[in-house]
Amino acid sequence: GSVTTSICAGESYTWPANGVTYTTAQTDVTVVSGCNTATLNLTITPVTTNGSVTTSICEGESYTWPVNGVTYTTAQTDVTVVSGCNTATLNLTITPVTTNGSVTTSICEGESYTWPVNGVTYTTAQSDVTVVTGCNTATLNLTINTSPSPTGSQIQTFDVANLNEATVADLVVSPAEVIWYDSLADAQAGTNALSSTTVLISGASYWAVNVSGGCASIPFEVTVTVVLGVNGLNNENFIYYPNPTSNLVNITYSNAITKVTVMNLLGQILQEIKSNALQVTVDLASFPSATYIFRIEADTNSKIIKVVKKE
Repeated sequence: GSVTTSICAGESYTWPANGVTYTTAQTDVTVVSGCNTATLNLTITPVTTNGSVTTSICEGESYTWPVNGVTYTTAQTDVTVVSGCNTATLNLTITPVTTNGSVTTSICEGESYTWPVNGVTYTTAQSDVTVVTGCNTATLNLTINTSPSPTGSQIQTFDVANLNEATVADLVVSPAEVIWYDSLADAQAGTNALSSTTVLISGASYWAVNVSGGCASIPFEVTVTVVLGVNGLNNENFIYYPNPTSNLVNITYSNAITKVTVMNLLGQILQEIKSNALQVTVDLASFPSATYIFRIEADTNSKIIKVVKKE
């Protein structure tokens, strides 16, 4: 009838030798019956929860619980493994995979972008920069947009019959569609743009800005000289057509036209036609579609025009 045993804290043990129920530890409790002596040694084992886990995994991942070696891929609530006085419990949640904060964007050359996800400021292109926080993976793709600066002659001369004849529309750069300013500060700030009818001032400088994809280029400076008097053709007697043209351009003037010079927007001479007639026809059939500059001379007089060739 002697017993050495253990119970968990909070449980009880009834010893058959004496019918007594115990809830606390006992040492060498004896019961003598005739020539028989029965002894009870009872220990109390604390209740534990060793190995219990409350955790989370990302959707698509798995978790292996060391307590039972089982691998789980779905949410679990109060899964228990009892071993003696230890009860281990597993609570597993599944967190959705997200991409909050991901950005695909662009900035202009010279600008910067600060990504709120990591607080870092970028001035160069970035590809698939990632920040992982738990089950969220944020990705940054940043491109840099550039606008090429206009090109052309930085010194341009205009022969006119009157001071109001030469305007911003007569300035020649490539590409032709630019924004003009009369100061570098305005060009850099993008303020106080000039209209195409603004009269040019001899000796003044003007700045062209090319805007592409919402981004402004580095300003391009052009200094102008406006020549008044004998060097200008009389506009009332000067006609040229069609413009735009697919091939031919007809030019007529009241005095004999002595030479027509065809140039590109960089000022490079592409063709020269010498004549002594009141009308000259220029054939652009062999030239690609673009904007061209014609310089028409009649004796000591001259005039600059822009001609657009299309398909």
